[in-house]
Amino acid sequence: MADILGEEPITLRRTAAGSRDALGDFVAGTTSTSSIKASVQPLTGKDADSLPEGERHKDWLKLYTRTELRPVSQHAGSAGDRVEVDGITYEVRTVKRYRAVCPHYRADVVRTQEGGT
Repeated sequence: MADILGEEPITLRRTAAGSRDALGDFVAGTTSTSSIKASVQPLTGKDADSLPEGERHKDWLKLYTRTELRPVSQHAGSAGDRVEVDGITYEVRTVKRYRAVCPHYRADVVRTQEGGT
């Protein structure tokens, strides 16, 4: 299978869904860390225009990867995936799947408060 142009290794942090213990107390899910390959790109002006108005000023990137990422909004009960690019942490907000020619995913990610320098 062909590589995605410009792929580089980045860190993926995925947190499993939490659960309730025997007393009914919430127990947070565990977080796993792995390395994936992605082509990291800036958002274009057209991409930024599709963001909610209050989000446009934030630091956004788009990733092209073969790894299926989990966005925050679609996984109630668990945190969405986070990725680390150049020492900065980003939260996965949207994911689109593409099947033609070179099957891959496009994920839009936004810098988090823990985003680093």
